[in-house]
Amino acid sequence: MSATDQPGTDPAAATSTETASLALPTEVVKIASTALGEASTAPREPVNEWLELGSSGIHGRGGFARCAIPAGTSIIEYLGERVAKEESNRRCVEGNPYIFTINDEWDIDGDVAWNPARFLNHSCGPNCEAQQEGDRIWLVSLRDIEPGEELTFNYGYDIGEWRDYPCGCGAPNCLGFIVAEEFHEQVRLELTREIAATPTPDPGASNVSTHANPHC
Repeated sequence: MSATDQPGTDPAAATSTETASLALPTEVVKIASTALGEASTAPREPVNEWLELGSSGIHGRGGFARCAIPAGTSIIEYLGERVAKEESNRRCVEGNPYIFTINDEWDIDGDVAWNPARFLNHSCGPNCEAQQEGDRIWLVSLRDIEPGEELTFNYGYDIGEWRDYPCGCGAPNCLGFIVAEEFHEQVRLELTREIAATPTPDPGASNVSTHANPHC
């Protein structure tokens, strides 16, 4: 079955598995636009035995565990249109944030109505990860997940333009930017250097300015 098939059929046996990542869009990315905290209590929409969709405290809609999910569970396949790399790059430039890199020639564009996995949000401390099995992408639990927990994964963006993609996931280890975990330490070091290089305001200079005689 190709990546463009509709959901609901049993997955074929995979010959290899590796971590997958979303292609880096150049202009637009899903970022937090709602206040962090408790999400809406509106009814959630069941997707399969593991997953349901609902209002997210991270961003917009999100995916949530319908029941206890053991570590290593393939929760849902990331479906979409199979597109050639040239077309994929064009869509990224236009701001499509749902494209997954498959190989040097093909990608998957998950911006289709029959891909509920597109609603899973990014987190710097995720409980799932995207795993590639051949030309297919699965979202797999990294640990045991409690019922009601929001399901998240690291979008795996490259470090090239990390400043353009702020993160508001709310995780204790949130980096503040959406970038692959392998680059977290590099980004932290760069941010630390920038903070250290920022001049400290002179309290004396501030006081002189504040109390200056307006008639002089």
